Amino acid sequence: MTCNKKTFLKLILPTLILVGILVFWRINKITKYQKNAEEKILVQTGDIYQNIHLPSGAISQANFLERNDFSSFQGLPDKKGNREFYNNYSLIYSEDKNKIALVSFIGSKEKESKQKEFICNISKKECQQESLFFNKYKINNLNIISRSVLWLGWNSKKNIVLGLVTNSVNNGTLYACNIDTEICNKNTEANLNFPNGALNKSLDKVIAIKQNDIANEKIGDKWELFLYDIMDLNKPIKSYDISQVINRDEDLIYDGINSIAWSVDEDIILIGSTRNIFQFNLKKGDLRKIFTDVSEGEGDTYWNSDHIKLSLSGRYAIFIDNPNMDMADEKNDESGENGILKIIDLQNKNKIISLLQAKNLILK
Repeated sequence: MTCNKKTFLKLILPTLILVGILVFWRINKITKYQKNAEEKILVQTGDIYQNIHLPSGAISQANFLERNDFSSFQGLPDKKGNREFYNNYSLIYSEDKNKIALVSFIGSKEKESKQKEFICNISKKECQQESLFFNKYKINNLNIISRSVLWLGWNSKKNIVLGLVTNSVNNGTLYACNIDTEICNKNTEANLNFPNGALNKSLDKVIAIKQNDIANEKIGDKWELFLYDIMDLNKPIKSYDISQVINRDEDLIYDGINSIAWSVDEDIILIGSTRNIFQFNLKKGDLRKIFTDVSEGEGDTYWNSDHIKLSLSGRYAIFIDNPNMDMADEKNDESGENGILKIIDLQNKNKIISLLQAKNLILK
């Protein structure tokens, strides 16, 4: 009997190993396919929203949420009698992907009487009017003018809303306000810049930049990057000297950091400055340049440094570049500015690939 068992094991064991290898290969192949399918970016050209598949450049139609189409949602105002609301609302995202806020006339004290906000459950397609952003928030027993704050995000797990007030030279004060207590905290460090995308995907951390410059006169000699927890904006979790980001070109009148993009694990960020894109590891402090805009001369425009994205896998940096165009051609074309959707393949020697060229092209 023992001999039969040994013989059986000798016969069946290689088969089991082979089956295991095939199952592992199949699962790995499916996982790679799923990741590849998720490698896309949503863009807008005029009223048209499209998804661009990054590895192939294939175009697919956006879904109702990506198109900002809430016509099937219950609880929102009737469109016919509330055109002003629908023409002036902004979307405020939560860390909970099933929740979204529609808020009209954000940051407009002049339109205070017309400000409205609705919180929507995406899966149920239901909305209800709330008062999260326009509460009577206080800091150190002093009221803040919440209706003048540019609200950026809503952490529904911690019940915190996040908003920014900027001055004429783009330095800002970030407010993190508790919805229940109506008490806020804010950054105490002066002259901070909060670039587009500064809030992480979990809406619990934020990047701030101190450029130590003189507005419209002198580019700062030392640039610092601060990483804050939104629950305590008085002191950063970490600070980094990122002065190597500064462009030393004497012909460049202004240089600044205008955009940030976070990786899914939130260990890596992309930094978009006036002429360059950098990849920065927040854990290791490693900073490396991955793109330089070589445009020069009066007729050239730089890449759109206000917006940068990082794909879900972290493989592709995504941005809009401006094509080289003669000033005369640009003046003759009044239908909008040309833009080129480009990606940087971070796993293939930072190869730059152009995917789409269109007028009024916007990353969403």
